Amino acid sequence: MATITALAWVLLLLSVLGRSVSSSLPPASNLASPTFHAVVSTLVGKDTVLPCSWQQHLSHLPPVPHVQWCLESSGPVLEQRGSEHWASAELLDRARVSESGLQTGDCSLLIRDVQVSDGGQYHGYMILDEGQSGTETRTGTGVFIGSVKLLVFDHRSVETKHPGEDLVLNLFTPRSMSLFFQSSNSSEWEMLWTRDIPGPGMGPGSRVQMDSVKNRLLLRSVSQSDQGIYKVLDLDGLTVSSTRLSVDQHASTAQKFTFENYLRDDGVKITPSALLLAASLLFF
Repeated sequence: MATITALAWVLLLLSVLGRSVSSSLPPASNLASPTFHAVVSTLVGKDTVLPCSWQQHLSHLPPVPHVQWCLESSGPVLEQRGSEHWASAELLDRARVSESGLQTGDCSLLIRDVQVSDGGQYHGYMILDEGQSGTETRTGTGVFIGSVKLLVFDHRSVETKHPGEDLVLNLFTPRSMSLFFQSSNSSEWEMLWTRDIPGPGMGPGSRVQMDSVKNRLLLRSVSQSDQGIYKVLDLDGLTVSSTRLSVDQHASTAQKFTFENYLRDDGVKITPSALLLAASLLFF
């Protein structure tokens, strides 16, 4: 297992280092070419920090420090100018740069409740000669101050239960939207639960119960027919967690094995349209 993990990391680093990096800011920003700096990995639902400091790139701090973070695939995602703050719809209420830290050189980006879709290459810039803010055209000059590759992995586990025991499935994030099941004897995926969409088999009498306090699902009294793979998906149809369940009446103790997926594989990756289709079938 240690050998496999080490090999996975080598392949991962080679793939990351082999990619070219380019700025996503508007051409009017006149930015220096970013270079590869760091890799940060995390799991869905965790809080993470993308480290960055302006001190190595600027001889002095502007009177009102103005930092901008960009995701290479989509452009600006956050700006902070003193106490003024703007974030894209995707990171709204989840991303922040410390105002006090910014004054002392720390322009690290904090992202709360990280989602799979947050992954990618981030570039940080200090904006000088202030122009317009937000998503409007910028007239100032941006100085490159850091680049961080964010890798976001889903949760993986393998569990063995006795017949009659309950299976606990953590949702990990409030953005978990649905639970799908693939039986060991089938290639089809069945929706067992979806958030805020009522349907047959999802009411108070359902075997799948939502524990809102602990943000988890409970599958009551498992049997041999419940063996298979359980996937929790977010609103975009991306995998939050995967659990492979075995039911063994001869096992001496119930077992659970959890591991981090270092080589990302979104597995089933059901699209939003598929989610809507599956949900619509509940009413027929």
